[in-house]
Amino acid sequence: MTSNVEPLRSARETANRSGSQARAWLADMIRLITLRLQRVVKGGGSAPPGSLPGLVIDDGEVRAILENLLAGGPTERGLPSVDDDIAGLTQTLTERWPARGGLPVDRLIAAFGLPEDHAGLFATLLAPEVDGRFGRVFAYLQDDASRRWATPGLLQGLWPDRFDQPTLLFAPEQVLRSQRLVLVGEAGDPASALIDRPVRLPDRIVRFLLGDPADWRAEPLLDGLMQWPEPSFPVAPPAGALAGWRRRIEDTAGPVPALMVCGSPGSGKRSWAAGAWLEPPLILDCQALATSPMPAPEAVRLAGREATLAGRGLVLHRLDALELPMAERVLEIGPRPVAATTLGPLPLGLGGLAWVRVDVPDPDLAGGHSLWSTALGDRPDAEDLANALTSRFRLSPQQIRDAAAAADATARLQGDGAPPDRDDLVAACRAAGGGQLDRLAVPIASPHDWDDLVLPERSLTKLRSIETRIAQAAKVHHRWGFGAKLARKHGLSALFSGPSGTGKTLSAGVLARSLGLDLYRIDLSSVVSKYIGETEKNLERVFTAASTANAILFFDEADALFGKRSEVKDAHDRYANIETSYLLQRMETFDGLAILATNFAQNLDDAFSRRIDIIVEFPAPGPDDRAALWQRLMPPEAPRADDIDTGFLARQFELPGGAIRNCLLTAAFEAASTDAAIGMEHLIKAVAAEYEKLGKPLTRSAFGPFFPLVRTPSGNG
Repeated sequence: MTSNVEPLRSARETANRSGSQARAWLADMIRLITLRLQRVVKGGGSAPPGSLPGLVIDDGEVRAILENLLAGGPTERGLPSVDDDIAGLTQTLTERWPARGGLPVDRLIAAFGLPEDHAGLFATLLAPEVDGRFGRVFAYLQDDASRRWATPGLLQGLWPDRFDQPTLLFAPEQVLRSQRLVLVGEAGDPASALIDRPVRLPDRIVRFLLGDPADWRAEPLLDGLMQWPEPSFPVAPPAGALAGWRRRIEDTAGPVPALMVCGSPGSGKRSWAAGAWLEPPLILDCQALATSPMPAPEAVRLAGREATLAGRGLVLHRLDALELPMAERVLEIGPRPVAATTLGPLPLGLGGLAWVRVDVPDPDLAGGHSLWSTALGDRPDAEDLANALTSRFRLSPQQIRDAAAAADATARLQGDGAPPDRDDLVAACRAAGGGQLDRLAVPIASPHDWDDLVLPERSLTKLRSIETRIAQAAKVHHRWGFGAKLARKHGLSALFSGPSGTGKTLSAGVLARSLGLDLYRIDLSSVVSKYIGETEKNLERVFTAASTANAILFFDEADALFGKRSEVKDAHDRYANIETSYLLQRMETFDGLAILATNFAQNLDDAFSRRIDIIVEFPAPGPDDRAALWQRLMPPEAPRADDIDTGFLARQFELPGGAIRNCLLTAAFEAASTDAAIGMEHLIKAVAAEYEKLGKPLTRSAFGPFFPLVRTPSGNG
């Protein structure tokens, strides 16, 4: 990682030199201002008897102040002599500062297109900010000890040869006020005449004129509203409309249209908009502004001022977060040219501007791979990790950056200097994409892995193929070109078909754990609605949230949602068919993994079957599989009696895996209640309870020698 020490030191040295020159120039200007004040002060009486010190400023105090400011120079002379001194010092300043382009005051004047003679104006307003004695003199000249700031009338008296229309100069629509270069009337009565209102420099402008760099962070009112772009994060180079817009900025001959960059959250809109400028622009966050107590027009004026001071453009990020009337107002007072980012298109005539619209696409596999490659750097396994992470997670550029930073922070906590490993990166990706789906579906956490599955080899092979297709998606679709050539979508749909309890949910959990993805079961009660159109809206929210969360969707009892379309006999049938048709279309565009589980595959609409990528059969287990289930589902930590005969249990009781799990749990609790090891008696009684729950008879032929354990007092069996 490159060190920032040298650039910071260079910037500090440049600022120090600028500040030193600014103070030297200001010292010369203060002497000139003092002479002009001396010309205005022409005698005067002493303080009236009984006056309170500090509330009345007399002529003697003022003359002493001016004498001190002139470092002992004569003050008792006539106007012609003072005028000669002013003319001589003005000539000296012209010779001493022949080309002041590097001074902050001149950068300020040039940036806002002000006349050069405004340097004297800014120096006069700066004087009481750096030396309180000027406040006493200004108060004396205005016959009020509380009026320590210059007014338009006072400025006209000091610079009669330059400012002959001071009220026009400080009108609200003029640059000095509209760009917040001066503050007028804030310290006095706003109802008073403009010529008598105090004029001050904002603290930010004072600091700038004294040599502080043009950095918006020096303006506390913009705290939380302004941002720098992320120059270190890769974005697509300007092309098409962006490149054309950049050329228009370079060509200052004509007006530049406004730029509207549209895209989904985290898609890189800010980076795209920033890349269209010649220099990185400043960014005003309109989403934060919408909830800020600061009025939006005031914030935009300040932001525009800071952008102009820095010689940079301004991007209004998430302009659509403001109400349209306020967006219109903001655009009217904002700087030109201007760029804005939005989630969706705004009216192209907004603000009376001509807009160029650019749509930022969500990153495809190629884009995601490129972003991950940059984020991972030159580590040896970067290519493999980029392939794996791109295949499993569909993240926006913002989410990729956040995930990479979070994984790096986690690795640093280990203290061994190693980069984040695959587990760190996967965990960070899951955290970056999650959150929204929890309100719409039920998360399923699975502790199981592939060794816990007891399925026919054909079914296991198909499950493994699902894992392979997800894990290798980036390689096949991106690097090998199948995504552009053949694949209609990059997502995957699978159908798990079989009787209840045969391992469909368990297998979905194993897949999710193996892939490092979250598994969510769709709660039909929260999705299906009796109101027309609501089911489609709910499902759209589910699919959208799943895409954002990079989760696996698990539709249990899918035939309830994906049932066959029927002949239309009434309005209800028509809208039910519309729901099914919508699901068909939405499954086509979903880029994640959707698993449909059903006990009755024949009830699914035929169109769904054609659109399913992989169908996995979950048959009822045979004796060998049941024996394996009885053995594998028993935790190794559980105490076992020596009389357990899993072969007998497997041969005699045709139970699916879910029922076997229930039997083991029932037996474990029964054994724990007497602090005994789990034995055959506990298991037989648990099987009997499961049979009764399933409505199966308890027969001697099934239970054999253990039948006496399950006989009821009524003699059942």
